[in-house]
Amino acid sequence: MDFPYRYVTDASILFDAVNGGIVHEMFRLPFNFITSDLIAEKELKTPPFSEFEPLGLKKEEMSGPLVGAMVRIRSSHKTLSIYDISAFILARDQKLILLTSDDALRKFAESNETEVHGILWILDALITNNILSKPEVSRALQQILAHNSYLPKKECEDRIARWS
Repeated sequence: MDFPYRYVTDASILFDAVNGGIVHEMFRLPFNFITSDLIAEKELKTPPFSEFEPLGLKKEEMSGPLVGAMVRIRSSHKTLSIYDISAFILARDQKLILLTSDDALRKFAESNETEVHGILWILDALITNNILSKPEVSRALQQILAHNSYLPKKECEDRIARWS
């Protein structure tokens, strides 16, 4: 299904959705989710891309010029994986919003004037779009945190208290 809103997601958002038990609900949002072919084919192993694809996740090929841009960025930003950079480049070049739970990628994207949101934003959207209730989203966030997520502790505590 085509929606007017397209977002580039890295693997961390998908892993958080899996850990929170909200994958199917996330893909019910009125958004088109895309990722790079590198993330789809190399980083998504458990669960594999083939489990996200029927839900609506699309992959886009990183062509020659994009690969060159990835290599240039990687040479000066060693904290970012090539997969992170591929998601950033897709978002930057298509002027889309990047979805990530990775703090280094978030900071890099913001410093390069690319809008970024994380799993907390997705959880808010699940409530706003009446896909899940506040208590359901609170439980999902607690499950995400139980899997060693690096989300901002205070912000998560505030949301859990507000949603419970």
